[in-house]
Amino acid sequence: MVLDEAVGLSLEAVAGGGGQLHTYFLHAHVALWGIAVVSVGVALALVQTGHQLLASLEDSGELLGRKGGKIE
Repeated sequence: MVLDEAVGLSLEAVAGGGGQLHTYFLHAHVALWGIAVVSVGVALALVQTGHQLLASLEDSGELLGRKGGKIE
């Protein structure tokens, strides 16, 4: 995963005395926030689609098993 790679590279930078530790942690932080934002966006889209589907079924009467105003 991205975080595992970032932590591994960060540990290598510390062990090797490199100055890129901050950069690796920053990349991991940005990647995790990006994943979180996309996940929330997908969840909201699914909820909205579900609400639209339920509203459509209620309007057509199929949700209650009615067609043409008569209960079957």
